[in-house]
Amino acid sequence: MCLSKDAQEKLIAIFHELDEDRSGTIGTEELRKALSTLGVPRARASKLLCTCDKSGDGNIDFAEWEKVVSNSTNKEFSNLAELLISKRESQGAIFIKPERERWKFMLHPESRARHCWDTLLVILLMYIAIMTPFLSSFGNDFESERLELVEEVVAYAFIVDIFINFRTGYYDCKDVIMDPKTVACHYLRGWFIVDLVSSLPMQNLAAFKVSKLFKVVRLSKLLEFQHKFRNGQLGQVLDDLTSASHLQMAIRPATILLYLLLFCHWLACFLKFSGPGYLMEYQDVSGNPGREYLAALYWAMTTMTTVGYGDITPKSDWERVFAMVGMAVGGSFYGYVIGTISSIVSNRDLNRAAYQHRLDNLQAWLEHHRFPKDMRKRIRSYLKEHLSERAAIDVAEIMHDLSPELREDVGNYLLHDDVKTNPLFDGISTGILAHTLHLIQKVTAHADAVVVRSGEPGTAMFILIKGTATYERPSDDVIKTLSPGDSFGEEIVLQVAESYTYSVVADTYVVCFMIPEDGFLNCFATMPDVVARMRENHRQNQNGG
Repeated sequence: MCLSKDAQEKLIAIFHELDEDRSGTIGTEELRKALSTLGVPRARASKLLCTCDKSGDGNIDFAEWEKVVSNSTNKEFSNLAELLISKRESQGAIFIKPERERWKFMLHPESRARHCWDTLLVILLMYIAIMTPFLSSFGNDFESERLELVEEVVAYAFIVDIFINFRTGYYDCKDVIMDPKTVACHYLRGWFIVDLVSSLPMQNLAAFKVSKLFKVVRLSKLLEFQHKFRNGQLGQVLDDLTSASHLQMAIRPATILLYLLLFCHWLACFLKFSGPGYLMEYQDVSGNPGREYLAALYWAMTTMTTVGYGDITPKSDWERVFAMVGMAVGGSFYGYVIGTISSIVSNRDLNRAAYQHRLDNLQAWLEHHRFPKDMRKRIRSYLKEHLSERAAIDVAEIMHDLSPELREDVGNYLLHDDVKTNPLFDGISTGILAHTLHLIQKVTAHADAVVVRSGEPGTAMFILIKGTATYERPSDDVIKTLSPGDSFGEEIVLQVAESYTYSVVADTYVVCFMIPEDGFLNCFATMPDVVARMRENHRQNQNGG
């Protein structure tokens, strides 16, 4: 169906707007920018360019645009035309520079100010983890103006933290939410109650026992700290600094040891908190806070390790209750420590273990063939990056066991947008396309590297997802630049041609998805209709239709 006269006039006027550099032609990048503005996948740019660019020079001049607007019955171009006209009529222009939303007095979650504040909170939380249980149990003998001042500083810092959290954005998937109302609702549904309780001025509470109890409740702030540290930038920085395998082997046991000591410290403090009977008649420690704490720590360690010498015993019902709880919790934690250490030694991360196993096999292969040092380094460097993308279990095994509906959902999630929207796969469902998941390999090439060479036997199809490359076909002197979303080698996987008739050389560091020919044919061997549809799509793309 041809476009109406009114639509044709509007599209001819739109040409000059798409030609941003006023060169008289619409280049590939200008077309991609327009498609991105309209929400059209970038992989469609190649097909639309073929539809309009009859000269094959990689640009659309005014005459070519006018001709396709006047005569084209291409459905995809008609959809593009409708989107262009709708965009221009609704917004007055195709390209509108979005006004950056600036929220007053809002902190970005990754801003330097937020990182500095989080670092201060880490220090305060370390103080809380150690000193709050100790002062709640042994604090009568350590009361001083300095400690009271520190407690007030901690309380007021946590109050300030509440206000800062109301004005700090958060991540929703990969998007940063900075709208104040949305941020406030998110915070109120999250850690607000914990922050409110932990910021109460405990030292001003009238009842002494109530004050002690609320000081202990302040430890709940550590739960928030653990969550933020594990998922925040500080945790990421620390993880990056300690990612080396030899550091990990040292840090993991050290972390377990620190947890063990901290848990013993808490048990020792709560021993004193539960009642004075434990230590009142134990040797000569009563009345000496330092010696009482050391005796309590000794009891905590013997209880948690299930040694239990029995020289420190409870004298009241509450103390007996605490002793039972301490034995149950301490024994469980000790079992956890032993299990964790065993897990670290025998069963580390499966993906990491599989990756390391492949690297070990690679090293054995390199040593067996006695490659030169330079070549060995290049092979190992490339395959390290390649193998790191592979999971411990083959995706084909998982996909085979899934239902058709679930397979389509998984394929829709795992398949890259540039694969799903590639013109070769027009009209093919994601569920069928998901069969290629185990075939797709991520390959890289550095600047000036030859990806494919003209005349060489074809082995695969490539979809560019990062960087740029130069496509050169000697037979008709076609030279063009390939950008993310472009593909080549379709004729190889469809067995339309046996060899490449063009060369592709990387201009920058490029990343491509590679689909091997043999695996592709085996994948669709029982689906002749699917192969026929792909061949028809390829023919239309080649003819610009």
